[in-house]
Amino acid sequence: MDNKRTTANSVSICLSVDACDSTAGNGNKNCAGPECVLPVIEGGCKETQQGLSFDEALTKYVGEMGKGQMAVYFSSCLLQIPMAVLILLMVFNLGRPVTDKAWGCANPDTDQTCMNVLANPNTVELQAGFCTLSPSQWYWIDPKQKLVSQFNLVCADSWKSQVANSFFFVGYLIGSGLFGNIADAYGRKGMTFGATLLGGVFTAAALGATNYWVLLTLRLLTGIGVAGQALGSYLLATEMLGPTWRGVA
Repeated sequence: MDNKRTTANSVSICLSVDACDSTAGNGNKNCAGPECVLPVIEGGCKETQQGLSFDEALTKYVGEMGKGQMAVYFSSCLLQIPMAVLILLMVFNLGRPVTDKAWGCANPDTDQTCMNVLANPNTVELQAGFCTLSPSQWYWIDPKQKLVSQFNLVCADSWKSQVANSFFFVGYLIGSGLFGNIADAYGRKGMTFGATLLGGVFTAAALGATNYWVLLTLRLLTGIGVAGQALGSYLLATEMLGPTWRGVA
């Protein structure tokens, strides 16, 4: 049977003969079993440091849900608000200018075909009828009000509006892997604020996009930044809480 002796800084565990074999040239023994971490010293005893895990140290010396931890938690949760805005931005900015009748006929007095389409109350028929019109027959009342009207993402080009939204999530996928490694290497706080700044800058730049392809690229870069913001705020919010509260948060 193994014997144990405890000191202030370490625990020495004397292994059984079955778990150790003698080394050549000296009387020391080395562990052969899978439990061996450090060389055996002092006649077959393994010196091993007894440390605390992160959760054990947090619970013992800091607590599980103190005032400081609550402040960090709620501050990190606030970062979720601008993140949600950036994710849902395209839903509100794309718009439906055709069915919302944000367009008019170029020659309302003479072009009865265009006027009949514009007056149709059925949104499906209105959409279909609009696409039969020539671009010279209609105009946008306020082209910059929505992205669809700004870049003419209608009819044959309507698919482009959803691609722009999808590219955001392509960037989100890239950013999740990229900022995860950065957070582990350089810390959570700096990465989180840096990613938030990145997402904000590229969102602001998208306001001045001169064409659809510039918008597509900026949405991709925005997605990369938002991914880091989401990841960092989640880590900051949950890592400082004790294990009892972490699942609830």
